[in-house]
Amino acid sequence: MEPTYRNKDIICINRLSAIFQSYTHGDVVIFDYFDKDGKHTVLKRIIGTAGDHIEIGADGVKRNGTLLKEDYTSTKTTGAVDIIVPKDTVFVLGDHRESSFDSRHMGVISQKDLKAKVLFRLFPFT
Repeated sequence: MEPTYRNKDIICINRLSAIFQSYTHGDVVIFDYFDKDGKHTVLKRIIGTAGDHIEIGADGVKRNGTLLKEDYTSTKTTGAVDIIVPKDTVFVLGDHRESSFDSRHMGVISQKDLKAKVLFRLFPFT
């Protein structure tokens, strides 16, 4: 999630978000992802919620036809995505787009798999 968050940063989270499923565009969320190497706890930013039309192309990221202004990312978003986010799921992207493993690769994330919302960084790791 660089440049927003770095490994070993100490962050403040809200686990009640998971209970009440109170997520919106731009929220940074925590969830577990499982692959052949086991479980990974990851942070990603919500770009789309249920019913949103997400497109990624040469212009960048569009939500419902509007190009997103993404000041939090330092790299260009690549890939070819054209999806309507299904009910009870979210579409997530990492802020460091050129090396992020996110919904472009793993698909949408079920809201029931979201563990918490990141509120802010307490202490940056330097």
